[in-house]
Amino acid sequence: MQGSLEEDLAALRKLRDDDSSGALKEYFGDSEDPREWSGVTVKDGRVTKLIFYECTNLAALPAAIGELGALTYLSLYKCTSLAALPDAIGKLGALTELNLGGCSSLTYPPEEMRGNVHKTVGFCCLNLLEGGDVSAADVQKSILNHVIADPAHDERVDALVRKDPVLADIVKVKEQLENDLAALRKLRDDDASGALKEFFGDGEDPRKWKDEDGDEVVTVADGRVTKLNVYKCSKLAELTRLDLRGCSSLAELPAAIVGRERLTVMLPTQLIPGSLDEDFAALRKLRDESECDVLKEAWTDDDPRNWKCDFEGDQQPCVQVAGDRVRGLQLSFSSLAVLPDAIGELGALTYLNLVNCSSLAALPAAIGVRRLDLMPAAIGELKALRGLNLSYCSSLAALPATIGELKALTTLNLRECSSLAALPATIGELGALEALILEGCSSIAALPAAIGGLGALTGLDLYGCSSLATLPESIGGLDALASLDLANCPNLVFPPGHTHGDTKRVKRLLANTTRFLAGKLKAADADDDAKADFTEGAIHHAPFADRLEEAVRKDPALADLTNEKGERAIDLACLECRRAMQKALFFLGRYDVDKGPPEHRSATSLVVRAVDHEAADDYGKLFVEFDKDSNGTLDASELEALAAKLGTNVEIFEIEDDGVAKDAFVAKCQRLFGKERKVVIKVFQVEEQWRNEKRGRDDQQLDARYVVQTIPAPTDDEFADGLKSSTRFGEGVGSRAIVMDAADRNLFQIYQSERPDLNAVRTLMQQVMECVQHLHGKGLVHGDIKMLNVVRLSLDNRLRLIDLDAAAKFSRHGGDYVCSKFSSAILPPECFAKLDAGQVTKFEAYFEGVGAELREKVAPKVDKRGASYVVKTFSLTEDGAPKRIDSLPYEPVEASVAVDYWSLGALLFQLVAGEPLVPSNRDDDCVNAKSMAILASWNDDAAKRNLAVIKDAAAWDLASKLLVRDPEQRAKFSIADALARHPFFHPESGDAEIKKQLDAMQTTLDSVKADTSSILRLSEEHRDELRKTRSTIIRAIYEATEVSTPTAFVVLKEKLPTGEARVELTLNDDGTGFSVEGEAVDDAKDRYEESKTWLNLCARFGRGVAKCSPSAIADAVTGACAELVVGEEMWLYLVDELTGKPVVPEVDPDDDEEPLYPIRITKPAEVVSKLLPAMQVGLHAA
Repeated sequence: MQGSLEEDLAALRKLRDDDSSGALKEYFGDSEDPREWSGVTVKDGRVTKLIFYECTNLAALPAAIGELGALTYLSLYKCTSLAALPDAIGKLGALTELNLGGCSSLTYPPEEMRGNVHKTVGFCCLNLLEGGDVSAADVQKSILNHVIADPAHDERVDALVRKDPVLADIVKVKEQLENDLAALRKLRDDDASGALKEFFGDGEDPRKWKDEDGDEVVTVADGRVTKLNVYKCSKLAELTRLDLRGCSSLAELPAAIVGRERLTVMLPTQLIPGSLDEDFAALRKLRDESECDVLKEAWTDDDPRNWKCDFEGDQQPCVQVAGDRVRGLQLSFSSLAVLPDAIGELGALTYLNLVNCSSLAALPAAIGVRRLDLMPAAIGELKALRGLNLSYCSSLAALPATIGELKALTTLNLRECSSLAALPATIGELGALEALILEGCSSIAALPAAIGGLGALTGLDLYGCSSLATLPESIGGLDALASLDLANCPNLVFPPGHTHGDTKRVKRLLANTTRFLAGKLKAADADDDAKADFTEGAIHHAPFADRLEEAVRKDPALADLTNEKGERAIDLACLECRRAMQKALFFLGRYDVDKGPPEHRSATSLVVRAVDHEAADDYGKLFVEFDKDSNGTLDASELEALAAKLGTNVEIFEIEDDGVAKDAFVAKCQRLFGKERKVVIKVFQVEEQWRNEKRGRDDQQLDARYVVQTIPAPTDDEFADGLKSSTRFGEGVGSRAIVMDAADRNLFQIYQSERPDLNAVRTLMQQVMECVQHLHGKGLVHGDIKMLNVVRLSLDNRLRLIDLDAAAKFSRHGGDYVCSKFSSAILPPECFAKLDAGQVTKFEAYFEGVGAELREKVAPKVDKRGASYVVKTFSLTEDGAPKRIDSLPYEPVEASVAVDYWSLGALLFQLVAGEPLVPSNRDDDCVNAKSMAILASWNDDAAKRNLAVIKDAAAWDLASKLLVRDPEQRAKFSIADALARHPFFHPESGDAEIKKQLDAMQTTLDSVKADTSSILRLSEEHRDELRKTRSTIIRAIYEATEVSTPTAFVVLKEKLPTGEARVELTLNDDGTGFSVEGEAVDDAKDRYEESKTWLNLCARFGRGVAKCSPSAIADAVTGACAELVVGEEMWLYLVDELTGKPVVPEVDPDDDEEPLYPIRITKPAEVVSKLLPAMQVGLHAA
C-alpha cells in the first residue's frame, strides 16, 4: 500500500486546516501531531481509523480526506450539519466501514448509495473517473474493492471501459471474481443438507448474501473473494462428522478442524501415523503381554499375517492387512480375560471382533487414550476402528468411558452381555455409530440421555432388556433411527407398552414429551397426536413430577389437555404427577383459585374463592407453635389463642377442660375446616385500604363470632411477589391481600335466592346488629354495612361482618373520619355535600391522578338543575392518615356509630321492602344525582313518604328510628335495647308493654299510609281537573276569536308517505302523544324523533306567546325556531278529530293540481298567527 505515516499525518493537518468553517479545528484542536487528536487511530504505521463523533458544526468535509489511502474505518456519526460528501471519498480504496448514522442533513451521495460502503465509495470513485479528476491507475484499489465489488456500478463501469484501456485491464480481474462467485454458488447448491441454502438464500449474486443480522457473509478484496463468514450458520456449527477417507491427496488437516469438539473426522490412510512394521510390533507386544495361553499358542508365527484362530469351527486369519496397515483384528478366544493395553497401538485398526470372548470382563482404557498432533482432541488411538463386536461377553460388567474416543465406530455389538449394567455417557460421542445392539443385556436398567447424540444411529436393538424401565427422551431426537426393537422388555413402562412395536410412534412420544416439558410446545398449539402423547406418556410416571410442575406453571392449559375420550391430563395422571400439576396450578403453590368470575369486584378490591391445599399442614404446625409449654397438649388459654389465629372462636372446638392433644386437634380442624380449606382471597388495589383493614383487625382483637378473621397465609411479601407475577387475577388488581374463610353465602345472595320472610329477616337483622354491636364495643365504626359485606359461615350458619377497609375508630374526644371508602347508597345525609362550580374544581383537583375506576366512583353527580353532589370522601396516606384534607371543599365526617345505624336502617328497609332505599348500582352506589339528592335532603316528610312501603308496623318503626336525619339523635339509638325490647324482635311476646308498643306502631303506620293515600288521590283528581280545564279554555278561545282554522295538527320535517306504504299516527286518548302503525314505521319513527325538536322548542318561546303581543310573539318564534324554519322546510298536516289520525291526501297522478295539505313551511306563515291562541293555552296548561 503506497504512502507513509508522515504523509497520512500531513493529510490530516491539511484536512483540518482546509475546513473554512473552523469546525474541524475546534474539534481536533491546535496540536500539530494528529496522533494526539481525538478520533485518530494509527496501526501498523498508517492512519487506519478516523472518527468525527457529533461534530455538529461540520458542514463540508474537505477533499483532503481522499489522501488517507490506508483508512479502513471512517465515522461521521451525528454530523448533523454535513450536507454532502466530497467525491474524494472515492479514493479510499482500503475503506471497509463508513458510518453515516445521524447525518440528518446529508443529501449527497443519493440516499440509495449510502447504505453500503461499496456503493458509496464506488459511486464517488466513478464520479472522479467520469470527470477526469483521476486516472484508473490512481484509484485502482477503489476500483477493485468497491467499484467491481458491487453490481450496482456495472453499467457505468462498462461505459468507462470503452474509453480507458487501463481501466479495461484492471477490470479483467472481474473475470476471476466471477469464477469465485460461481464457486460460492456451487458450494451452496452442493450442500445436500440444505443448511447453506437456508443460510445464504436463493440469490444468485453472493456479494448480496447476508446473515440473519443483515451482515454480509462474502468479502471481496482486490477483486477476489477473500473471506466467507458462516459462523452464524447454526446448523454448520453443529457439524459432528467429517468423512475425509476418500481424500487420497490430503497432506494435512486444516487448522480450523484440528481440535474441534464433538467433530468426528474419518481420516484417509495416509494421515494415520505409523507403519505396517509398527503395527506388527504392536501385535507381537499384545501377544506377549497377554495372559491367555491359548492366544500365545495360536500366535507363534513371527509374521502376524499367518496368525489364526477358531471361529465357528473354522481356522480363520486373525489379522487383516490393507493399504500397508493392520486394519482388522479377530480375537475369538473364550479364555481371553484381559485385553492388553498394546491394543491401543494399532492406530489404523478399523475392525475389532471379540465375539465369544466370554471371559473378557473389561476393555482397556488404552483403546482411546493417546492423542496425535494432527488429530482432533476427541480422536483416540483407535481412530480408524469401525466395528466392535463384544457379543456374548457375559462377564463384561462395564465399558470404559474412553470408548467415546472411537470416533469412526459404526457398529457396536453387545449382544448377551448379561453382566453389563450401564453404558457410559461417552457413548453419545460416537457420532459415526449406525448400529447399537444390546439384545439380551438383561442387567441394563436405564440408557444414558447422551444416547441422543448418536445422530447417525439407524438401528437400536433392545430386545430382551428385561430390567429396562424407561427410555431417555433424547431418543426422540434421533432422526436417522429407523429400527427400534423393544420386544420382550416387560418392565419398560415409558413409553407405554402399546407403542413398543411402532418406532415412529415411540420417537414421536419421546420428542413431544421433551417439547412439552421444555416449554417448546404449548397446549394451545398441540395437535391430536401431541395430546395423545402427553396424556399417555410422562404424566403416568412419578420421575416426571418435578418437570411437570414447572411446565404446568408456565403453561397451565397442559393440565387440561384431553385424550380422545375427553379425559383431562390432570385427572389421568399418577398421584405424584397430579399433585405436582396441582401445585403448579395453585396460586402461591397452595391456593386453587376458582376459574369462574370473582366473588366480588369493586373499584378498590377483588375477592376470589379458592381452596387452600396446604391448610392441613398448617394445623399441626400451629399446634406446635401455640403449645408454649411443649407438653403435647393445648390448655384453654393456648387453645383460645390458636383459635383466634385460625380465624374462629374457641367454642367451635367443643374441647373438654383437660385440653386437647395434637392428633385430636388436627382431626378436629380437618372435620371443621377440611383438609383442603375453602377460603376467599381479598386483593386490595389501594394499599392504604389494606393497611386500614389490617390495622383494624390487629389493633382491636375482634371476636371471630362476629367478624370473619384472617387465617394463616403466606407473608405479605410472598403475596406481593405472587400477585405481580400472576396473570390469573387480571392486570392492575394490586399487590396486597388477606385470606379469610370462605362464606356459605353473603346476605345479598341469601336475600335474592332464599327470599327470607319476615321471621327470617328478624333473625338476620338480629345477627347483623350483634356483629355491629361487637364492633362498636371495640371502638370501631364499620362504615360500609351492606348486604355484600355480611356473610354466613357454614361453621355455625351465623352471619358475620367482612371488609373492614372502610372501618374507622371513634371516641367521645374525636376519632377518625369515615368515607375514605364508601358505598354511597347506604350512607346517611351528613356524608353528602352539594358543591358549587368552584368547589367542584377544588374537588377534582384533589383527586387528580387517581385510577380511572376510582375517579369515576368519586366523581360529582350532576342533576338536571346543574347541582353537583358528592360523598365527603378523601384519600389516605401510607400510614392510614387522611391526606391533605385542607384541600377539600368540605369538612370530612367524623366517625360515629350514627353512620352504621343509618346503614342498618337501609339494610332493614331493603330486606322488608324488597328494594333499596334509593336506586343504586351493583356496588351499592347511587345511580345518579337524584338518588344522592334524596339522601342529602332527607327529612321527616321524606322518611314518611319512602318508608310507607313497609307493611309491618314494627319493622317500619325500627327503620324510622334508624333512618333519622339528625346524626346526634340517630346516635342515641341502642342496639342492646332494640334487641331486648323492640317489638320487631319479639313479635310473639306476651309482655303487655311490648304489645302496647306494637299497637301504637300499627296506629301510627296506618295514619301515615292514610295521609299518603290522600295525597295520591288528590294528585289524580287535580290531573283530571286540569285536563278538563284545558279543553274548556281552548274551546272558549276558539269561539271568542272566531277561529275557523283546524284545531288539531302536527308539524313534521318531512312528508309522510302516500300510497300503500303508509304510516298511521293516532292521537292518544289522553293527549299525551301518538301511536305509530303501518308499513313504514321505521322511517316514521326517525321523522318522529326529529319532530320532537319542535316540542322542545315550544318551551323556549312559550313566554313570548303568553304575552299575546304580535311583536313579542314574532321575536320569540324567530329566536326559538330559527333552526326549524331557516334554510329548511317543514310540513303541517291536519289531524282528523274523529279518528285522531293525520290526513294524508290521495295523489292522483293524472291531476296536476297540488292538494292544499300538507302545508309547506319555510318561514313564519300566516297560519302561525292563527294557531297562537291554541299554543298559548296549551303552554299554560302544560
